[in-house]
Amino acid sequence: MPKSEPLEVLLSASLRVSRPVAACSRCRGAKIKCDGKLPACTACERSGKGDACSGANDDFAKGKERSYVAALESACERLQKRLNNANEIEGYSNGCNGDDSESGHPSDERDASHITGTRMMMSGGRQLRREASDVDDLVGDFGYLAINATSRDFHGFSDTMSFAKLMLFTCQKQPFPQYVDNLLPSRHATVPPFQYYFDNIFTLFPFFSETNFMSSVTAVYSDNGRFSRPLDHFVVRMVLAISAASRSRRIDDSSASDALRHASAAMSCIEDVVNPGSVAGVQAILFLAQYSLLDPFYLSCWDLIGVASRLMVDLGIHQEPAADMRLSKDQTQIRRRVFYSVFTLDR
Repeated sequence: MPKSEPLEVLLSASLRVSRPVAACSRCRGAKIKCDGKLPACTACERSGKGDACSGANDDFAKGKERSYVAALESACERLQKRLNNANEIEGYSNGCNGDDSESGHPSDERDASHITGTRMMMSGGRQLRREASDVDDLVGDFGYLAINATSRDFHGFSDTMSFAKLMLFTCQKQPFPQYVDNLLPSRHATVPPFQYYFDNIFTLFPFFSETNFMSSVTAVYSDNGRFSRPLDHFVVRMVLAISAASRSRRIDDSSASDALRHASAAMSCIEDVVNPGSVAGVQAILFLAQYSLLDPFYLSCWDLIGVASRLMVDLGIHQEPAADMRLSKDQTQIRRRVFYSVFTLDR
């Protein structure tokens, strides 16, 4: 292993290299010996190309300069630039808070602008990443915003003009007939229609809970419906109407007549059922859309599906609920079923 030289010898001014690190471009192309003399090698001076021979030009890669002196000069320039940038940043942070307007020199304003630009370039990457993250969060939050006039925070409806009346004005072709005596059938008589509905129709559009439906049936038939809600009567009547209309084979048979009577009774609860700010309102419109598929004489199926689709998007049912909503497993499942049913009817 060769013996190392003392530090004084390495730092002496008489330090010379025995050969150049790399030849100049002309000598390298001609494959001749280059002595690395500055400012031009001997071969370039003899051929009259001394101006084209430089100590460190762009033809050499960084750190491969052909002269030891040129390598040192290049390293000093790089270090000096880094030092100047550091001094400018330090001076800006320490003395930039003073009153620059007292000097009144345009050069001071240019220096301040230069320093400010340097700081902005250094922090530009971090700022761009932060802005990109904020934009992603904002776009993600748009799905949970109610941007339609039918949201639950819309207070434009009055007693004379409700959302249900507005929907019927758009979707109803002609009013349902009114019946003086329109009582419910006995409970044991409703078992076959209910069973028919769940065997043939519910399997295709399961947008409500069977358990909740049976609770509504119990509420309607217990104590003469003393503790029942308008939604309970609407659901029971619409299931009976859809089941009877599905079993009808002629427009004037008994099944068609029964279906029309139940649908007319259900429409009397429409004001209390069709609300734009709840999932139950979308489910009620889906019941009406199902009936209009079987009896298109009174309601427009196309318009009802359009209203249901807009309410579904307004409530955010078209996507998975946010984590802070804290819905139960059954509620999440019903939301998914409602979306599937609306999407299927729309297609």
